[in-house]
Amino acid sequence: MLHGTWAGILLSNWIDPQNGNKLPPIEIRVYIRQTFNSISVEMYTDKMISTSYIADFVTDIDTGVQDLCYTYTSKSKVETRDINPWHDGTTKLSIFDGKTPRLEGEYWTARKTIGTIDLKRVSKEIE
Repeated sequence: MLHGTWAGILLSNWIDPQNGNKLPPIEIRVYIRQTFNSISVEMYTDKMISTSYIADFVTDIDTGVQDLCYTYTSKSKVETRDINPWHDGTTKLSIFDGKTPRLEGEYWTARKTIGTIDLKRVSKEIE
C-alpha cells in the first residue's frame, strides 16, 4: 500500500524562458491516497500543484515489477503562471519495497518537457 506522504526530488529538462537556464533539482512533497479500489496522487512544489485525474498500477508480466502510472493536471501558482502555464502530463513510477519504500521513474508533459522523480516515504499518513 502506497498511501501516505512522500518527499523527494524532481529533475526537469524545462528551460526558464526568462534566463535560458535549466532548472536546478526541485524538492517535492507528494500525497498518495489509496483505498481498496482507488488511488490518487497530489504533488506540491513551491511553484505548482499537480493533481492526478486517472491512476492505476501496471505490472510487468515477465519481471513482476509494479509501476504506479497516473495522468495529472499541473497548475502553477499565480506568480509564475505567465512563464509556467497549466498543463497535463503523465508519470510512471517503479515501486521499490524495502525498509524505506521508494518510488522512482519518469514524467512527460503536453508542453514537451520530460524529467525524473525520486521519492521516499516519510509517513504512512497524509501530513
